[in-house]
Parts: sequence; C-alpha cells; structure tokens
Amino acid sequence: MQKPCCLNPAITVGAVIFLAAVTGGLEIRAASSITVMPPALLEDADVSETPPAFGSSIKPRHVELVANFKVCAYVIALHRIDETGIIKQTFFGTTHDNLAGLIPENASKQKFKPAARNGKPVPASCYYAVIYNPKHINTHAPNAPPRITAVAPVIVSKDQTSLLNPDLRRQTIWASARIDASGALIDWTVEQDFSYAEIIKPAIDTSLKHWRFTPARINSQPAEGALRIPLVIMSPPSDAPSLSPKTTNPISLGPNVAPQYPRSMRDSGIRANVTVQFTVDIDGNVKDPIIVRTNNDIFNQSAISAIRRWKFKPATREDVPVAQTMQIDLAYDMNEGDGLGGRGKDMHRVESSDPKAQEKLPEGLRFDIPPKIKSIASPVYPHALLAKNITGKATVGILLDDQGRVSSVQILDATRPEFGESAIAAACAHTFQAAMNKGKPTASTLKVTFVFNRSRQSVPKDTLSILSLESKNPSRIIPSAKLDAPPKPKYTPSPSLPKLIAPEAASGEAVIELLIDKDGMAQLPRIVSATTPMLGYAAAQALSQWRFETPLVKGKPVVTRVRIPVNF
Repeated sequence: MQKPCCLNPAITVGAVIFLAAVTGGLEIRAASSITVMPPALLEDADVSETPPAFGSSIKPRHVELVANFKVCAYVIALHRIDETGIIKQTFFGTTHDNLAGLIPENASKQKFKPAARNGKPVPASCYYAVIYNPKHINTHAPNAPPRITAVAPVIVSKDQTSLLNPDLRRQTIWASARIDASGALIDWTVEQDFSYAEIIKPAIDTSLKHWRFTPARINSQPAEGALRIPLVIMSPPSDAPSLSPKTTNPISLGPNVAPQYPRSMRDSGIRANVTVQFTVDIDGNVKDPIIVRTNNDIFNQSAISAIRRWKFKPATREDVPVAQTMQIDLAYDMNEGDGLGGRGKDMHRVESSDPKAQEKLPEGLRFDIPPKIKSIASPVYPHALLAKNITGKATVGILLDDQGRVSSVQILDATRPEFGESAIAAACAHTFQAAMNKGKPTASTLKVTFVFNRSRQSVPKDTLSILSLESKNPSRIIPSAKLDAPPKPKYTPSPSLPKLIAPEAASGEAVIELLIDKDGMAQLPRIVSATTPMLGYAAAQALSQWRFETPLVKGKPVVTRVRIPVNF
C-alpha cells in the first residue's frame, strides 16, 4: 500500500477527537468528577488579548454536596479584574442553590495574573466555572454519555432584561443537547415550557459557542450522544464587567448577495437551513467560512459562495478594528417566482404506514406519528462509477431507537454493491426526530432510496467541475509537496456507524484519497484501501464533509490531492 502523504499518518480520526478534548487546559479532578475550568474572557477576544489566569490553584470544597447528583451541575464565578490582577467585582451563578459551597471561601480574594493586550496588563472581565459531572459519565467506561468540560453563562442584555421577568435574572433552564462524535454541539432545544426562550435564544447561542464536551462512547469508541445541560442565565447590574466599554460587533453593509437556490434542486422544491460560521476581518471581509449545521448538505456550497461575497463594517474594540467570528443562518425555500407559491418541502418524507401494515409490526415499532428526517447526508458517489457516468440507486432500511438515533441499516435493494455500501454510510450520517406512539417516543423503521445520477441532485456543479479538471487537465492538480504549506484541516467530522454494528466489524482502517479545491472543500473522495467496504465508505462519507485551509502555491489558490488514513 502506498504510504499516505502530506498529512501526518498519526493524525487519525481518533487523534483529532483526542486533541479536541485535551487542548482546553482544564484542571481535572477525576476522582471526584470535578472540573475547574480556567478563566475565560467574558467577550470574544482577538489574537492580541489573553485572559487572566489563576495566581494559585482553585480547590473546590464540599464535594459531598454533589456526590449523589444524577445530572450535570456547575457554579460560575464572574469577576471584574484590574490590571494588577485584583478582583474588583464578583457575581455568582449556579445551577442549584446549594452548590455555592463548591466555590472556595476565599474565591473573591483570589489573586489572578491579569489579562493582557499586546503583551501589556489590562483590566478585564472573566469567568470560570467549577463543573460537576455525575459518576456514571465516566470517560474511561466503554459506554458513557457526553461529558461537559467547559461552560459559559447566558448573559442577558439590558434590552432583553426589560422584556423579562425580574425573577429570571438568575435562573437555570434545562436544555437537551446533541453532541457529535468529535465533541461538537449539533443542536439544542429548551426542555420545559419557557416563554422567554425565543427572546434570549441569541444569548443562549452565544453561550453555547463556548461550551466544550467530550463525546459519548459506545463500545469504547467516540460516538454521537445526547445530554441534558443546565443553562445559567445571568443579568448583572449595569456596571457589571465588560472587556471594553467601546466594543462593537460587525455591521452588514448590505444589500448582501442572496444565496442561490441550486438549479439541480429546483424541480424538487426542497427546503433547507444552513448555518455558516465565518470571521469578519479588520477590513470587513469574510474569511474562512465553514458549515456549522445543515439539514441538507447539497446547499452547503451555495451558502459558502454567498457568504464569501458579503461585506461588513468590522467590529471594533476601543475604536480599533478587530477580527470577530460570527454565525449566520440561511434558509432556502422556493418562492412564488419559482412556481411553488413559497411552499417548499422536506428532502424525504416518511409517510405513516396504513393500519394493516402497522398491525404486522412488532408492538415496539408501531407509531401513530412517523419519524421525521431532520438532516440528510448526500451519499458519496463511488468515484469509478461517477467517472464512467454509471447511474443507479440503492434502497436501505433503517432502524431508529426511541431517541431517533440510527441503530442499524440494511441494504434492501441496490443496482450495484458500491451504491448499497455508500447508501449505508449516508444513512448512518442522517439525523432523525423519533416516531411517536400514543404520545411517547418509540423505535421505528423506515426506508430511504438514494439515487446516483449526474443529472439529478446527487452531484453538485462544483464537484462535476473538479471531475472534469481531473480527467482533462490532471497536470493542474498540484502535488501536496509543492504547496506553500501542508494542507491544514479546520472542520473534521468523524465517521458515523450504527451502534449495533458488530465490534469485530467496527475495528480496522481505511485510506481515503481526495482533492481539495480552491475553497478548501473536500472533493471526489475515493477508497484507496479499507479493512471492509463498510469502513471504507464510512470514512469517505465523513471526509467528504471535511474543510481545509485554502491550498496555496506562491500565495495563489490551487487544487491539490491528499491521502488521509482513518483508524476505527
């Protein structure tokens, strides 16, 4: 087997997950499930700013207070610290009233190393947290739910405070969160009937950007999982700490370029929602856009292309332009001019079985409200078949558990074996809302058919352009060794496998070759080698969503080829 090039073979999916979990500089007290999170700035900082640091270690007390807790809990200390590291103001927030005892008695007198800007000490606002994870959330157990390693307060603004009940200024609300196999937050929903949720949703989103998790584990492997998380809402007084009283956010200089509904999807009339994260630099230009969430990855390139052309008035701090990261939600829906009257539809619909068919199902798989597809993943078109324009389709049966998670996938019909294997990998990467039966979530089954055809919505235009380049002008694909710098991944989702896969089949490796286009997008993944076809297509499916920094030669964007090893 040819040796993988350009990326360090040691940087496998497992290594990526490991690095994400340990680079936060956390002080872990494993025996007591207590994590002391280091200080973080209350507002996003630019590269010239560093947060305060503990002058001495923080030692939580009264661990017995949480020893029998079955849920995650934490206490947040919010400080205003002067340029000498002395605390000037302190505010506390907690998920449970009796947890204040976790904070040491002398916390308000704790000495800090001050924050710095351009290497010089400055006043700043920071927060740190003492986090408790229940004993059953054990990072060494073969099966465990996600674990919280960093939190942030939900800070409500003056404008929001005027709309809220005064009792809300220090309140905890609970949310259900889904965490992917890399430890990244997929989505969240407020659990209880909370009438203020929409008002403070932006504040919750801002807070959750700073949360960190270690992923769930299934059979000792990182996996997607769900977790209940408490959100502490804080509304400090008007003179509460602020990194800088002269801080502004980026302002759009619209009208901005509207994202184009992909032509290949116009006959379908499908709706889509895509969240893009990007940085607005000091000149107001958009840099490094990546897809954070999507319910239809066919629309991802359109979203990226549109956002790249937006222009902003940059954020400022003390009247000086600074770079700042932000997120934008883009919604795709056919309008009246497209002949659909604004009534879009979902990518797939799962219809209720007729009553007679329901009666044939086992009791545990019957439903009165069918499962719903929340997000889809387009299958990887097997490279050899795509190059020869060989078309086909594959239908898979999917078993979902009562939380809507994919438990197993089976090929029901496929015109070629490769299409079937690819369809399994794509189905595992779908997300679902669980079926309901008599008002309760239930396990269910459904069928999904994937079509492989260049003329259909299977293949984006940009991918076909790269395919044409590869076949007609291969010399324009630059070897990675000639790049200004090795390709650097910046978005690395992990492969998804059904949780019921046999342990012996879930172990192995694959080597995937792909092209990185001038926008840093992974294109045309192909399996060079794999322990099993299933692992090969699972790796190719995940790597098709990877994003890299733009490959450059003498500062100019180019297309390059890489090989990436993936260990399972």
